[in-house]
Amino acid sequence: MKYVQVRIILLATILVLVGLVYYDWHRALHTHQYSPKLAVLGPLAITMALYVLILPTRLGTPTSANERKAVLAVFAVGTLAGLVNLYFIDPGLFGR
Repeated sequence: MKYVQVRIILLATILVLVGLVYYDWHRALHTHQYSPKLAVLGPLAITMALYVLILPTRLGTPTSANERKAVLAVFAVGTLAGLVNLYFIDPGLFGR
């Protein structure tokens, strides 16, 4: 019960971010314009928010080396998800 308020805020944040990524895809499909920053940072932010939603005790600055490694791993996965999202929105950007 200690982290209920944090989880509610994170769920709202995730919903807003999913809506923004959906809006970016909608714009890309219908007007052929999109935001590359949103295409990369949206999935990254969703991934980081999911990490904190699952482990709310990790909210804040990591204190141990293992926590830092975990945060960097989640950051890498989120960045990869964002780059994959960008690739699917605009494959021509990657020379395809």
